[in-house]
Amino acid sequence: MKVVAVALAALGLFLLACGRTAPVVLPQPSGADTVPLQPTLPPPGASRFNPAPPTTAVQIDNMLLSITDVVFPADVLVRDGSLWNPTPEPAADYILVGIAATCSLPSESSCRLSGLEFSLVDTSGIAHNPRLLIAGVPGKFEGSEFFGGATKAGYLIFVIEGEPTDHVLKYEALFGGEAYLRLN
Repeated sequence: MKVVAVALAALGLFLLACGRTAPVVLPQPSGADTVPLQPTLPPPGASRFNPAPPTTAVQIDNMLLSITDVVFPADVLVRDGSLWNPTPEPAADYILVGIAATCSLPSESSCRLSGLEFSLVDTSGIAHNPRLLIAGVPGKFEGSEFFGGATKAGYLIFVIEGEPTDHVLKYEALFGGEAYLRLN
């Protein structure tokens, strides 16, 4: 009888524990064991919130990209380029952002840029697309294919409202990564 009671008690404990996991208790670290977590920023140029400084080139998609110059306001330059260039809205101005892209592939391979890969992000988070149909502006960036070791340079033309303080040039490849370069 005693054996049957022990067997029933063991069976009851087994059935109660079946399908349930025991809670895991982790020891709490003492004050001396804790290390404050430091926020980690992505490398310069990899994020809109940590863009590369203006004098820094960023390696992205087999190219080395950099900002060479910023012309603001550029309304007179654009207006003098052609009578057909549109006048910006009253509170807006043209801005020219000079870029240089060096193809870092071997000389028998090529890179390609059209200008459509770029946008200018303002402090409100609004991305402005380049104005590709502007004519007659000296040094305007013209998209093309360029081979390893060659550098393609020119001005991207945007329309923005207000001063370009803390604006960021964004490069976004069709099938690649993104790069961010601060204007000033």
